[in-house]
Amino acid sequence: MTGIDKVVLAYSGGLDTSIILKWIKQAYDCEVVALTADLGQEEELDGLEEKAEATGAIKARIQDLREEFARDFVFPALRAGAVYEGRYLLGTSLARPLITKQMVEVAREEGAQAIAHGATGKGNDQVRFELAAMALAPDLQVIAPWREWELASRSDLLAFARENGIPLPGGEGAPYSCDRNLMHLSFEGGELEDPWQEPGPGTYVLTAETNPGYYTMYTDAQGRERHTIKPKNAIADQAEEITLSLYSKQFAKTYVVCEEPSAEFPAHIGLPLELVPTQDISKLQPGDTLELKVHLNGQPYTGQGTWDASLNGFSTVAGDNFYPKTKVSGDMVRIPIPHPGRWYVRYYIKVDAQTPEQKEKYSQMKRTATLVFQIPNHPKRPEKKAH
Repeated sequence: MTGIDKVVLAYSGGLDTSIILKWIKQAYDCEVVALTADLGQEEELDGLEEKAEATGAIKARIQDLREEFARDFVFPALRAGAVYEGRYLLGTSLARPLITKQMVEVAREEGAQAIAHGATGKGNDQVRFELAAMALAPDLQVIAPWREWELASRSDLLAFARENGIPLPGGEGAPYSCDRNLMHLSFEGGELEDPWQEPGPGTYVLTAETNPGYYTMYTDAQGRERHTIKPKNAIADQAEEITLSLYSKQFAKTYVVCEEPSAEFPAHIGLPLELVPTQDISKLQPGDTLELKVHLNGQPYTGQGTWDASLNGFSTVAGDNFYPKTKVSGDMVRIPIPHPGRWYVRYYIKVDAQTPEQKEKYSQMKRTATLVFQIPNHPKRPEKKAH
């Protein structure tokens, strides 16, 4: 590329864009304006301007795009039920067109001839950035370092950072690359590169590490019954006999009843195990029967399962439930709704461990789907008769 004196870089302050900032200055012998879109990263934005300028940016700008992001991207995506491959709510991809739009505006203001991004050369993000840029400003050149430089691994990036005195987010031991906005927080790298490894504690930032989990019951050498939340291979030297070994995962969703309930909100949102109402929950009245379809991995589940339900409060004590545990077969659960209030429905299945890696840790996997909804305290009105 020629004729580039100034570049606007989409800058997050992470490992990749920190390296890219310095690399562009060296490779193109040009000025770099670091642009950070504030999409709800909160504390991640602290000190970014100082860090960008210390790395070589002639200017660092943080643009507050939170309201525009929520109004024009997040809410429309939710209303449309935009779910990737039937099960993944969009997060990273929603923000890319907006970031590109802001980069183009800043490029015009700063007199830049190019914009740059840190997307890899094998993923979808490069397409999102560059198609948006071509639509908005076809005259601007696009620099994509991951398609140009010779740095091929994380160790290469770390070596470049050390050679050029670039401070690293979280230090060299930080294993993850993260992307955060109002909609989500995603991680890649570290143990996540191995599908058999569970996410480590460093990935629980916006949520608590409560799901999934293990539950093992066993008899020890003294004949006493014990239980633990460890996998069975972790207590093998303590157990004379394993009586129960579960790996539990739970998938929850809530229907909120408001003044103008949205009939457009999708009943099926792509959870691995899911209860899908066959009618509009917002129109249920006391005395109705709620029918729920059971879906497993996006398909109707017709095997055996167990459900229970509680009213106006969730309890782990079986005797507190309004409806006790009930075994059913087939893909339909029917629940009479005799009273108004907040209902909690729980449905679970158990499947045997399949792979050697699974069998080493547990005997069965328990998958649970929960559904929470509100029934208003209004008597059912009789239908008006035509005059």
